[in-house]
Parts: sequence; structure tokens; C-alpha cells
Amino acid sequence: MNVFDTLIDHKFNIAKKEGDLAEATAKNIDLGKSIARFFVGLKKPQENTLKTNLLPQFRKFLADNTGIPFDACDKAATTPEPAPTCSSSVFFGEIIPEPIPYGQTAQYKITYCDPRIDNIIVELETASGTQTKIIPISSPSGTVSVGIRNKPNAFGDCSGIFDDSIGNFKGLSIVAKGRSGSGDLIGLGNFTNFRVSGNLRNGPLSSACDAELV
Repeated sequence: MNVFDTLIDHKFNIAKKEGDLAEATAKNIDLGKSIARFFVGLKKPQENTLKTNLLPQFRKFLADNTGIPFDACDKAATTPEPAPTCSSSVFFGEIIPEPIPYGQTAQYKITYCDPRIDNIIVELETASGTQTKIIPISSPSGTVSVGIRNKPNAFGDCSGIFDDSIGNFKGLSIVAKGRSGSGDLIGLGNFTNFRVSGNLRNGPLSSACDAELV
């Protein structure tokens, strides 16, 4: 190769390098403009949402614009499940187990579905008076429960002699009502009869089976 050919080849390499540099510079400028547009389009993030919202978005943006998987470790976005809806209002209760053996606790489970409910009031009539419990509600549907205990006494057992027609049981009842604030919602109530059992027969009046909310 003569001097003339060498000079031409040298100039060609310089031009090629300059072209590569210009192309790379243009790509960097385009990426810089895109990054600027990304941040301009964002609202000012709150401090506590910076890591959870902004950074994953930025990593995804870099991955989309460079082809490098900057967001490979980010969790896939999930869509929250919509709140369940009801074709009609639902409100019913059940006691498990029933009858309630002496000294044991059953669960009074209330299943509901109505967006108006923000609390449920439970009322149990006992030998010593009415016991009340208010259960706050944060979801338009679900199941809540309250415990009903066959109340222990000094005799170590209880007597159901006041309702001998159905065996050694005493029949009681509990009422639950769906409410909005302090007002009862019409049609959202449940009245349940249940029994508490004992093995003490012919005991004194104070040994009668009774129940309490726990």
C-alpha cells in the first residue's frame, strides 16, 4: 500500500469514528430528551411513595428505551380485586356448635352483604339482663363472629330444668342487626334461638344454665 492509499484509509477511519460518535451522541441526546419528558410528565411525588411508585416506573422506562432489563427484579403490577357486590342484601346468622355445652364457647357467625352497613349490633338476653356488643364493619360484605359462652357457675355444671320439654336444656335467643351509624337498617336483622346444656338435675334456681357474650 502506497502513501496515498494509507492517507485515504486513515481519513476514512477518522470519518467512520466521527460518524459512530455522532450516532452515539444523537442516541444519547434522544434518550436524554425522553428522560426529561418522563420527569416533566410526573406530578411531584410524596416522600413515602417515592420508592414504591416512582423508581419502578423509571426502571421500566429505561428498560423500554434501552432494551436493558433494568426492571427485571420489580414485581409485576397487580390489579386489586373489585369489592364483592350483592344482587340483594344478605344478612343471616348461625351458632356453632349448638347446643352449647356447659362452660364451652360457641361462635355466632353473621354473614352480611350490604354497602350501607358500618356496624352490627348483637344483643343477648341473659338471666342477668341484656348484653350488647357492637362490631365495626369496614367492608361491604363478609362474615364476622362473636363468642357465646355457656356461663360457668359455682356448681361446676348447670341445670336446664326450666325447659324439660326438650330435655336438659335451656332455650335462649340472640339478635343481630345491621346498622348505619346508630340507626337500624330495615330488613337486615337476624333472630336466632339456641340452647345451652348442662347435666345438673334438680339443682337450685341459681344453677340454671345461662349464657354470656365473650
